[in-house]
Amino acid sequence: MKAYFLMILGTAVLSALSSMMTPEKWRSYVRLVTGMIILACAALPITDLLADSGGFEIPEISSSQSYDENAYANAVADELRRRVEEDIEARMKREYNADIRARAEININDKNEIEGIERITVRGQLSETAKRELCGIYGVDMIYEE
Repeated sequence: MKAYFLMILGTAVLSALSSMMTPEKWRSYVRLVTGMIILACAALPITDLLADSGGFEIPEISSSQSYDENAYANAVADELRRRVEEDIEARMKREYNADIRARAEININDKNEIEGIERITVRGQLSETAKRELCGIYGVDMIYEE
């Protein structure tokens, strides 16, 4: 209980100091923010009490609910693939003035976790330096050409 009062007292003192140090123009905003912080500190015992009684709990998604992990993982992998392809094309255009088209393959394990980029294939000419740079950036062994 003593720590609770010290926390509120410390917050109030910091609030007063910050209010005195701010220009008049910003003082009302600083008071609003620091007042909200003091209220949050004052509400901590109530939230602790509710947490102990099992008050607000976030429900977990069970396997019986309609949630398709495969579809979600595939959608995330497709978005990642699209962004990687766009990044490769833009980077090669910007750094090497190479007009290429890239295709990336994303590796998803049995647990529907994305493990990384499995393969990058490019259509167009790339120098060996550009290929080495892409290998280092995306963690692939080699860049395939069509």
